Amino acid sequence: MMLQFRNIAGKRAAALFMLLPLGACAMQPRSPVTPAATGTAASTGFLVVGDTGYVSATPGKSGLMPVAQAMHQYCSTADCRFGLMVGDNIYENGAAGDAGDAELFRTRFTEPFGPLASLGRDFRIYVALGNHDWHSSRAGALAQADFLERNPPMHMNGLFYSVQPPGLGGQVEIFVVDTEMLLAPLSLPDMKSSADGVMVPTGKQKQGGGTNALPATEAEHGQLKWLERALAASKAKWKIVMGHHPLWQSRADSKYAQSIALRELMLPMLCRHADAYFAGHQHTMELQGDSCTGKAADGTARVLPNIVSGAGAKARPIDLPFQTWQQKRWPQLDQLWADGGSWGFSHVTLAGDRMVVRMLAVGKDGATTEAFRHEFINRPG
Repeated sequence: MMLQFRNIAGKRAAALFMLLPLGACAMQPRSPVTPAATGTAASTGFLVVGDTGYVSATPGKSGLMPVAQAMHQYCSTADCRFGLMVGDNIYENGAAGDAGDAELFRTRFTEPFGPLASLGRDFRIYVALGNHDWHSSRAGALAQADFLERNPPMHMNGLFYSVQPPGLGGQVEIFVVDTEMLLAPLSLPDMKSSADGVMVPTGKQKQGGGTNALPATEAEHGQLKWLERALAASKAKWKIVMGHHPLWQSRADSKYAQSIALRELMLPMLCRHADAYFAGHQHTMELQGDSCTGKAADGTARVLPNIVSGAGAKARPIDLPFQTWQQKRWPQLDQLWADGGSWGFSHVTLAGDRMVVRMLAVGKDGATTEAFRHEFINRPG
């Protein structure tokens, strides 16, 4: 089955990828949390959290404060040089660009994440916008970006940007993309899941992203060209790309078509240049590998990690029949682990040529457990 993804202007997208299979899915039971070791000159640790923008007056319904506090506590014994916040920072409709934004910024950023500034003078949380951050208006999205640019420890430098965290000698570079803006011009097939998890087109089309996020400037229209050039020019050992929408995810809903479209837009350049991709959007915790097409000089597969850390305030269950079907449908996918049963965040350690990803679950009592751990090797090139 070949799905057609077309630009609203009528431009046809590329054919879908069919690459080589990786190993079987690996699962690991939860265990009491063992924090990553404190940093040394040869290692760097950082946090990843997403979809934190949901708050509720009902106790125990939102994970925002428990997760933010758990992150702070975790970093009391683990190396945390910086953080990534992968979008949907303000539910339901983002900022509005008016006086009411002050309360939104206080409850979503300053109150929960301000205490992380105590981790160090240079500690920053590098932020991307998600689809909900665009819901109100373009003015609202820009107001949020402006606030984050001016209020440490949060950090934005435009809607898409690159940054080298200080104190790391240029060994790590982060590339933040606005995936809602990339998807907004596209028309995607509406799909539904059968009982056995198979995704079937309904015959209808849906806009890939919100109208407010449509590119409005020459630079915004050229976001993908910027990313390709910036990745190719980077001298960093670790090139980390982050956006809101994932390349892969484990729920049978409209996000499936978005993930296919995003892979068509971004995967070739990520496979050429990047070392990992971090996202949210689904309120799950997931870890996948994409085999790409090339191999390193020693013959090993150039696996591209796809990390979904979208359970910062809500949790949604995994669709197991869909997950099983997706693994068979897309042989390049290695579904390493996924969970939708709890809030959570991720911690990543970069040491030499190795990247260790820890998926950390946060209970309603604030207790943190290590749900899964996996090690990747730096991707040459």
